[in-house]
Amino acid sequence: MVGIAINIPLNQSKRRASLRVAQAAVKASKWQLIDRRNQLLAELEGSRTLTLETLQFLELYRDELPPLAKDALEATIAVNSGLNVLPHRARCMWFIYTEYKHATR
Repeated sequence: MVGIAINIPLNQSKRRASLRVAQAAVKASKWQLIDRRNQLLAELEGSRTLTLETLQFLELYRDELPPLAKDALEATIAVNSGLNVLPHRARCMWFIYTEYKHATR
């Protein structure tokens, strides 16, 4: 007895539809990944910008503000030398200057 076996592909349209659904899901996942990557890069750039701005502020505070406070304090002391009283603003300048001296030791 001799037999022949033949595979007849039935329901090809269902298989093609399943394949298209799977390909669409892969493509959607790729776009979601690209979108998330772009979001993370934007957040990273925002953090970088904030960090640079903070560093500039700290450099200003460290390098420029204390000498200016010292000069203003000395001028206030010279003006009020006979009163033996320092105004509130001069006390603030004195605090900034002493903090600077303490921080740079």
